[in-house]
This record gives sequence, structure tokens and C-alpha cells, in this order.
Amino acid sequence: MKFATGAALLAAIMTAGATGIWAQTPGTTPIVGLTTTTNATDTARVTALDLATRTMTVAFPDGTTSTGKAGDAVQNLAQVKVGDTVVAAYQERLSFVLSDPNTATPSNRDTLGAVSAAPGQKPAGVLASQAVRTYYVVAVNPGANTISIVKPGGGQIRTVGVTDAAAQKDLSRVKPGDKLTVIDTQVLFAGIERKA
Repeated sequence: MKFATGAALLAAIMTAGATGIWAQTPGTTPIVGLTTTTNATDTARVTALDLATRTMTVAFPDGTTSTGKAGDAVQNLAQVKVGDTVVAAYQERLSFVLSDPNTATPSNRDTLGAVSAAPGQKPAGVLASQAVRTYYVVAVNPGANTISIVKPGGGQIRTVGVTDAAAQKDLSRVKPGDKLTVIDTQVLFAGIERKA
């Protein structure tokens, strides 16, 4: 129970960053914002385990197998048994916030957090990361659904395609000089379920 509470708290803190980041920045008036979320889950059955080498082989539902070595951060590996199920869940939330040139934006940063099961608990862990980057818009092409951006310090101009239909409609509101803040939050959970 302690692990589940800690993992839920870590995930909530990291995924809330996309909205909380603007609430903490005084003088912000975003023009438009868009958030996309991608979720993936997978399971695999443990088919072989060598505790001496910390090597585990798993079989996926489609019949493919994979063998890998568990790092030292994986606690309680000795509790895993052949036949157990490895459950993994992943979420990525990408938020794009457009603001005018004079709007205060969050500083660029990378945040990483991890929680693992305590000794004696079933092996499990959560890894969460968040990257915040602000760019300047240098060109917009609504006809081609592209936007060109550059880092505040200059450098290579990157032209990216805008594939979301709602964002494509808002391209007419974007102008050179605007700021585009990208908030990328990723959470990965992995744990073991006992065989029935």
C-alpha cells in the first residue's frame, strides 16, 4: 500500500506539471494551448529467471520473447517466479502552449523522479520525467500545416508539422515572435502480478 500511494503521488505531481507550470508563472496570458496524451500498456509472462545473473526471459501475448538483465535498482527480484506476469503501463502527455512575445514563460528544465517498492514488497517501480522547453516562432505556414521554431539563444531553425486538427485550425493565430512552450511529461510503471 505504501508503494501504491508513493507511486500515485509521484505520477500526480509529474503529470500535473503541464497545468501547474502556468499557474506558478506570474503575468502569463497564453494565446492557445493543446495537450495530447498517449497511453500504452503491455503484459508479459515470466518464462525463465536466473537470480545469480539477474536475467529474466518474458513471453508476450503475441508469442515473441525477450531476455534482459534487471538492474540493481530492481529490489525484491527473488520474489519473482516463473509464471508471474510483468505489467507495464506508459503515459506521455505533451502540452503545447502558445503565448505572445512579452508573456513570462516557465524556464527550461528537466525533472526526473522514481519510486521503487520497499524491501519485502512485490517488485514494482515508477519512473517519471518532465521536460519544459520554450521556443520562438520564426515562421508559420497554415497551408502546409507547419510551424518553424528556434531556441531563444538562436541556432538551427526547426520546422515541424502540425498534425492535430484543432491545432491546425489555430495556426492562423500564430505569428512570428510568439513563444511556444512544450511540456513533455512521461510516466512508466512496471510491476509483477502473481500467477493464479
